[in-house]
Amino acid sequence: MRFPAPSAVRALPALVTLALPAARHASAQGSWHMSLGPEDSVDIGRLRNAPNGHISYQQGKGGLTLWVDGRIGDATQGTFILHPHSWSTPELERAAPVRVFEAVHDSTLPCTSDSGWYRNYAAINAIIPGPQPGELLAFVDGEFHPRNTGTPLRASIGVATST
Repeated sequence: MRFPAPSAVRALPALVTLALPAARHASAQGSWHMSLGPEDSVDIGRLRNAPNGHISYQQGKGGLTLWVDGRIGDATQGTFILHPHSWSTPELERAAPVRVFEAVHDSTLPCTSDSGWYRNYAAINAIIPGPQPGELLAFVDGEFHPRNTGTPLRASIGVATST
């Protein structure tokens, strides 16, 4: 949603005014509990959706475009694009996944290099229409593990554009 600048300035205090009572009410209810079940994966043909598996899709005249985080076999996780004609299981299984984004996995890259911020992990989390016709915005995240051990972890987020 977009607001002209003067409207956005007027809308912000209204949003804060509405959100504060809700936050106070939620905190007054005391502690809360969340139960999580076992991790489950979603397979789309040969593509195994990752545990944090974000799926974005766009409905077009010729079918669907899906962006799915996952892996094929034991390969490195990345983001794949698929073009099934419909949501039917046979169509999804026939769709050929093509990797469009992945970590570079080059331990010689310093954190300051162009692709260093996603040296050890990379994923597209969501894709939405951009402000220009035909433009897409992708929210991406990446990880850099300076010692190649998982800790310490330097995580980054970003926005990529595509037309």
